[in-house]
Amino acid sequence: MKRVTCIGLIVLCWWAGLSEASRLGNPAANLERNQIAVGSEYTFMKKDIEQGNTTVEMEAQRIFGKVSYGILNWLEAFGKVGGSNVDAKGPFEGDFGLAFGGGLKMTVFRQEINDDIAWKLGLLGQYTHYESKDSIVVSGTSFNDEVTIHEWDGVAGISYHYKTASYYVGGYLNHIDGSEDIQAGLFGGTTTTGVDFEEDNIFGIV
Repeated sequence: MKRVTCIGLIVLCWWAGLSEASRLGNPAANLERNQIAVGSEYTFMKKDIEQGNTTVEMEAQRIFGKVSYGILNWLEAFGKVGGSNVDAKGPFEGDFGLAFGGGLKMTVFRQEINDDIAWKLGLLGQYTHYESKDSIVVSGTSFNDEVTIHEWDGVAGISYHYKTASYYVGGYLNHIDGSEDIQAGLFGGTTTTGVDFEEDNIFGIV
């Protein structure tokens, strides 16, 4: 009997939807060898980030153009590029900056029931980089604030395929870290301060 150990909680998801399920997608490879797929991706994220001894609520919107390529029938690579903005509780409300990423999908087991129905056990790993900037003036002092974020995801799940529809059960492991660089204009000069941060909870739900 084959078993899949999922990190986090296990739920049943629909293939589409603006949620973690649509952000990560079905972890199994879906393209045939040498097949190419082009699409778009929009995600909204809301997480608590640890910045020193402080926990900050962060929100981010990300829009990507995405290209996927079937390396083998069971292995798929993808890349994406676009823009993102980041808002944090406080004065930081970032504009849209560069965002890009990529990853791999792998089908480690496949069972075809008939021409329309199949089961797959899949694994997915991806990396996403995104940036956002903000400029504000406080009491006559100008501040240029830039946030850079690195995000890693790992997913394991079993998917059920019926014709063009997909359902899956699984869980994912997520990690975020990054930096905030604040440049302040003081007395005709500038002073730069850097602060590192990371996510305080790396487990998630699909």
